[in-house]
Amino acid sequence: MYPQQSNHYTWLELRMLLTALDIPSELIIDCIPVELAKRTSGISTKDLLRLINLDYFTTSLDFSYNLKSGLYNVEVLKKCICLQGCRFLSTDDIKMVNLAFTTYEEMDQKGMKINLHTLMRAFKMCGWTIAPLKLAHRIKHLKESFTERGRIQLYEFLDLLPLCEALNEISCHEHRVGPTEVTLRKIYKLDDVNALSWTDDERIAKHLNECFRRDERDYGSVTIISKKLTEPPVLRTQKKEIVLPEELSNNNPSHGGFTAKLHLERSSKAERWAWVVPVPQLQTNNYTPKRIPPIVSEKEIDATEREKRALQYDMKTSDERFQLKLNQKMDHYLPGFEESRPVRPKSEPSGDVKAAIKRSTSPSVFERLSSNVKRSHSSLHSSRCNALMLGIGALASSTRLHSLKSGPHSTKPRT
Repeated sequence: MYPQQSNHYTWLELRMLLTALDIPSELIIDCIPVELAKRTSGISTKDLLRLINLDYFTTSLDFSYNLKSGLYNVEVLKKCICLQGCRFLSTDDIKMVNLAFTTYEEMDQKGMKINLHTLMRAFKMCGWTIAPLKLAHRIKHLKESFTERGRIQLYEFLDLLPLCEALNEISCHEHRVGPTEVTLRKIYKLDDVNALSWTDDERIAKHLNECFRRDERDYGSVTIISKKLTEPPVLRTQKKEIVLPEELSNNNPSHGGFTAKLHLERSSKAERWAWVVPVPQLQTNNYTPKRIPPIVSEKEIDATEREKRALQYDMKTSDERFQLKLNQKMDHYLPGFEESRPVRPKSEPSGDVKAAIKRSTSPSVFERLSSNVKRSHSSLHSSRCNALMLGIGALASSTRLHSLKSGPHSTKPRT
């Protein structure tokens, strides 16, 4: 059942629409303003959509009769009103669509899983069908705009219905090869044996896929007598700057540039053809370049500088602030900790540290170190080394001697 008027609902038609969506009619009618509810003829579609956009029904439909939010139910109601207004879905169709989607949604509050087989079964339950290739192609372009990733909601499912075809309007006849049909190579054709095992759904899906491929590849054929080649480049309903060829030869660019005419052809008789050329804007001595505003304003630069100085201050005082915060926590958990801490004298900043001068290594040093000749202690090293004066050599020898005496392989002296 459709509304009697495409832009108007009687109260009975509105109640039937709400019943098809399993919405209690009192939830909607009680929220309509009094000045509109007093009308005995009903409510117009424009006023109803305006109330929906002003969130008159969002609160009353929020998790009230189903487990969906108010925004979800409002979007479904708005989509059904639009489809019913253009005479695409009747009240019974909306009821079947709601039932089919609820069945295959399986009480999943995130929506129906996007599965080609599931969607085709849901469409069949509604009495509609679509080419699987066309459905996959459409979902590929729409899935980025879906509310939930990998799921489809009821109002998004309703957007796919205009792409479908009614099952009772599809005629799919089985193709049989004639007894004397041959190929280009004079070979007799045979019937497809696999077609005998196809179900009705598979046969309809293959037929729709072939129709979809044929429609997608139909780019049309352009010939010499095609009207597409004789269309005028200048439309009669548009104004264009036209320079006629005879005027172009008489004009001098140095004296004022090209002269253009505004030509508007509205006559339905023989069209006047002209050469359409762009009119350049020539620079003159009085040309003043336009001042381009800067991309970044002075306020933004100042704000960036303040943030930069604040960041530098935070980096320099991070250790002091951490130590201060630690002392405050310790003083909170251990009262008197701050007073018992010894105060360290502040170190005075040292002067400029001179950079260490790295001595260049002569190539002879590498040659001496890489040679296989046994190196001996130099006299210069022996005179400057103070290891023996500090007792390091004596300590090492005594330690070695003690380890030899107390080791597991040490032997007792014979008596």
